[in-house]
Amino acid sequence: MASSLENERTTLRLLKSLRFTTHHELSKIHEKLCHELARFGCTIDGIYYCPHRPDEGCDCRKPAPGLILKAAKELGIDMEKSWMIGDKEIDLEAARRAGCHGIRVPTNGCGLAEAVHTIVLAENGSGAVESF
Repeated sequence: MASSLENERTTLRLLKSLRFTTHHELSKIHEKLCHELARFGCTIDGIYYCPHRPDEGCDCRKPAPGLILKAAKELGIDMEKSWMIGDKEIDLEAARRAGCHGIRVPTNGCGLAEAVHTIVLAENGSGAVESF
């Protein structure tokens, strides 16, 4: 089993490979995400990310649903009533594997408002939505 220090080093290597240099930089991105979602009345109860490289074969790297299922268990989430917003097909596949709805937004960051609006309409019964 990997030590906590080894896990920390692996996470930092991954962040550097993604052009993030520190956990602080990643937390700034998460802060911005929370701020943007708050504009629409949404809150975030937890943020989960996979620190592993693609070749490590973990169960938390998408499209595996490990992190989604971990969050569901920790936060008491009903997956059948939940939505995952993502910008890639792999996000929608992870949602399918976890048993929740998925909705895709453009990679450029636009479309979040429309995605939230679509989800609200679907949840209120005001409109049909094709989630995958």
